[in-house]
Amino acid sequence: MAGPLVYLRAGTKDQSVLARRGDDLRIDWGYLYVAAPNEPGLIQTIGSGFLHTGFPTFKVSEDPVEKLVLLGYDDRYSVRFFHHKLMPWWRSHPDDG
Repeated sequence: MAGPLVYLRAGTKDQSVLARRGDDLRIDWGYLYVAAPNEPGLIQTIGSGFLHTGFPTFKVSEDPVEKLVLLGYDDRYSVRFFHHKLMPWWRSHPDDG
């Protein structure tokens, strides 16, 4: 839980930064986050290979209803340079103001 939000984080245990070689590859490290406002009846679960965020049921009417879901991705290390894992530039260089 992060303030008024609840969230799920999913990623692999082995965060192998740039471990595979070849063409047509995607990154397979980092974490996916799914966040939603903490409200009664909200359900978040992690199953085998999927994340689930479910909102409480509500009656359909002419009144509009809004629901918020935030998706994010973050990696702890972005590259490997001379056998050293390096943090993302924005994380390792705070704004000097």
